[in-house]
Amino acid sequence: MAKENEKNNANQLPDSAIQFIENVINKIRYRRKIRTDVQNELIAHFEDELQECKTGQERDEKAKELIKEFGEVKLLATLIRRAKKRCRPLWRTMIARIFQIAVVLILCLFIYIAWFFSGKPAITRNYVAELNNISIPKADESLNAAPLYDKAAEMLKKDVNDINEYMGILWADLNAEQKKVVEKWFEDNKDILKLVTDGTQKPYFWRKHKEQSDMMGIIIPNLVEFRMIARIITWHMWMNAEHNRFKEAFLDIKTCFLLGQHLRGNVTLIEQLVGISIESMSARNTRELLNIYVIDKNTLAEFQQDYELMTERKDFTLQFKAESLGSYDVIQRAFTDGFGRDHIIPKVLKQLYPEAQVLLSSGTVNYPPAVVKQTSWFSDILSDICDITSDVTQWVKKNGYLLFLHPDKEETYRTVQQMYDYVEKMKSMTPAQLHAEGVNLEEKLMNIAKGNLLLVNNAPAIARINEICYHNKAEIEATLVVLSLVRFNREHGNYPQNLEQLAVENYIKKLPMDPFSNKPFVYKINEQNFILYSTGSDCKDNGGEVFRDKGGQVRTWGKSGDAVLWPVTRPEE
Repeated sequence: MAKENEKNNANQLPDSAIQFIENVINKIRYRRKIRTDVQNELIAHFEDELQECKTGQERDEKAKELIKEFGEVKLLATLIRRAKKRCRPLWRTMIARIFQIAVVLILCLFIYIAWFFSGKPAITRNYVAELNNISIPKADESLNAAPLYDKAAEMLKKDVNDINEYMGILWADLNAEQKKVVEKWFEDNKDILKLVTDGTQKPYFWRKHKEQSDMMGIIIPNLVEFRMIARIITWHMWMNAEHNRFKEAFLDIKTCFLLGQHLRGNVTLIEQLVGISIESMSARNTRELLNIYVIDKNTLAEFQQDYELMTERKDFTLQFKAESLGSYDVIQRAFTDGFGRDHIIPKVLKQLYPEAQVLLSSGTVNYPPAVVKQTSWFSDILSDICDITSDVTQWVKKNGYLLFLHPDKEETYRTVQQMYDYVEKMKSMTPAQLHAEGVNLEEKLMNIAKGNLLLVNNAPAIARINEICYHNKAEIEATLVVLSLVRFNREHGNYPQNLEQLAVENYIKKLPMDPFSNKPFVYKINEQNFILYSTGSDCKDNGGEVFRDKGGQVRTWGKSGDAVLWPVTRPEE
């Protein structure tokens, strides 16, 4: 009723006043309630001023006079709007300001996200060229073993079909018919073994990588074939041993060991790991050979001399230079470069490290199927809101860390340098030294790489690989001790009372130390044989107790237990 009265009152005003009020209200651009209040106030003002006018002409002239006093419509509307804002309650002002700030922040967030996800890297250094510079010696190509090994590998690919099904089988497990097939293969493929043997006589092994590629895209050919060749060489060793050709068998062992040794140095980590596995394969097969066959002392002495020459100056640690160059290359490809803070590029991160996406998520829970019920429209809307909220939450979990918290490019460079500097410093420390000083290499590296998705996956792998190097060192040097003990037994008919006696009587140049105890390997005589073991990964002497997995199989290098290196046992024993 009040609104109808106000409308009737407005209609009683002169047309000029009505038009003026409408113009003012339209220019205010404020909430409807405020515009209505202002309209009522203006109507009331005009009514008060026009109530003494007797004629319509007087009312119209008075109205025009009032309009002239009010001044310009736009300015009046602006002044009224400001006055109303000043008069509103404080809580309403605060809500309005908060809403405005929220809108601005959301807008800035969208702009930031668009900028963040559209970033591109700038490739400024050729790290593949740098890898070539450090890995290729200043030597004539004729001294490079790589072409010979690669040629042998290519020949093997063409002629491996006849024996490929036996590749996972030890020589001792091949039956007579299978051994005949393998022996015929040896006869037909002498050139492959000769190429490898000739390669091991070369002083260097290097490859020149294509410099137009990135470090992650480096192609390292024939690593699988190299392992297959090493397995074939050990078969050849066992074939020679079965025919009592022990000198030839030891030559095969040397060839296998030197092949693995060539895959070390400033090459990629995967090449070095293949080299380690081939060296360990050579050492294990040597011990197995000594365990099965009675070999004359002169042949043993000659082989031991060669074995000592191969290992006495050997650096068993890994070289991480190529790996650090790879990390630097990843950084320049995974971060933007230029305006503002150099941030990580999510799309590139996903391409380079798919597992990083797992780290960004907290996992999902599998719930039982929901029971379908009749729901109201309100429940449907609420369900949709929950779904949208869940999607937003998951997106924030996956991308929020990258958007706001992940270290930038410069910090990541510093972290990589710090991590590899620490590895270079600590890699020469034996596991026993690390254990004695309470240093957990994996934890230290994880703390350095903490929060950096490009590095957190590398840290535990580097620590584990560093320990594998010392497994290899223990395997090889324990094999040298076993050789000395077997020689001693051939000449004296018994074993020495302690390992120091080997050095005293010149059966070994220098007694090796177990890297897991920094003491000589544990040696015990039992009846007609002896036991020789390393204290293993836990650096504790467990009295020769080995580690067994859940299936009951012996694992030489388990998390606990001793690494028994003599007598030789089959995995199922």
